[in-house]
Amino acid sequence: MTVIILNVLIWGMIILLGILLFRDANEDIFLVRLYQGTRFFRTRLPKVLYRFGIDPYTFMHSQDIAQIKQLTATCQVCPHAQHCEHLQQCTVLNANDYGFCPNRETLQPLLSSSLAARRVRNPVYVKNS
Repeated sequence: MTVIILNVLIWGMIILLGILLFRDANEDIFLVRLYQGTRFFRTRLPKVLYRFGIDPYTFMHSQDIAQIKQLTATCQVCPHAQHCEHLQQCTVLNANDYGFCPNRETLQPLLSSSLAARRVRNPVYVKNS
């Protein structure tokens, strides 16, 4: 039993050390993607993607890690956080409702790319006018 606890502690420390060392790296390795994924899912961005019909998990694992870092950093310092939170409570949205989003220009080509084929079944985003 003591050996198991010791192994868990050692592996936990190795993973934590790896995350701390590689958190700002742009290499697409497991620990970097794990760290950036936790940062990504703490922002409003996954909810915004879902509103556009994009599965955030598919998005996270299909994009370049440097782009995920940039999108996450922009979302974390966004001056329109309250407006974004308010829109996430709405049931019907227009295509221009997220026009204030600083990530919109980066996300727009992605929304019409191959991710469009893997849309979630019932997104809240329904109006294109």
